[in-house]
Amino acid sequence: RRGRQRRRRIHSESWRYTIEYWLFRFPFILHCGWMIVMTAVHFSLLIRDVTGHKATQLASDIFALAFLGSAACFSLYASRTKNPDFCIPIVILWAYMGIAWRLGHPSQALQEEFDLSTIHAVQQACWFLAGAVACMMCPRLLVWACHNYCTISVVEFQDG
Repeated sequence: RRGRQRRRRIHSESWRYTIEYWLFRFPFILHCGWMIVMTAVHFSLLIRDVTGHKATQLASDIFALAFLGSAACFSLYASRTKNPDFCIPIVILWAYMGIAWRLGHPSQALQEEFDLSTIHAVQQACWFLAGAVACMMCPRLLVWACHNYCTISVVEFQDG
């Protein structure tokens, strides 16, 4: 009887954590991920407005892409919890894919400012970084899945 009550309590706590995550934590973590992406984008736009040098603008864009990759890595591996949050890396992965897709169909103004080889090089860098983020997520996802679904939960009963 005690074992059954303990299992119900553990299941209830797990269900409560799931509801708490999706209702209260997930929206803020999702928003945080988009704020990280927008910080990188606005940094590049600021450099673009301040300077007129194409090389400086390109360097700031590459730095912004590298910043996003480091933010994805930090959010995956700096967490001390046993349940990593994949939301920020997925947002960054989505941003990389969106940037790469957009650079695949560059606007006329972008083509006038940079040559096609530079645009395609940055596009390929975005695809590469998207693959790198996906590859960083795979081992963390595997460890999390093995920890949650392939381990045996030991329940000790106390006499008395």
